[in-house]
Amino acid sequence: MKITLEFNLPEEDCEFESAANAKHIAAVLWSFDQYLAGKQRNNFNERISVNELRTKLESLLKAKGMSWDCVIWR
Repeated sequence: MKITLEFNLPEEDCEFESAANAKHIAAVLWSFDQYLAGKQRNNFNERISVNELRTKLESLLKAKGMSWDCVIWR
C-alpha cells in the first residue's frame, strides 16, 4: 500500500514542511514530554514559568532545524 501526498508549491510550502518533518516534530514533542517528566520527578513542587517552557520548546525545535513558522499551518 502506498500513499502519495501532493502539494502546490510554493503556496503550500508550510504544509509540505510540516508533512516532511512530521517525524522530527514528533521527536521534539517526545523530548519536551521527557523534559517535563524530569522536572516533575526532580522538582515536584517547583513552579516552572511559561517563559521557561516556551524557551525549552523553541530550543528543541531549533535543534531539529525548525521554527514555529512552518510547524503550524496557516
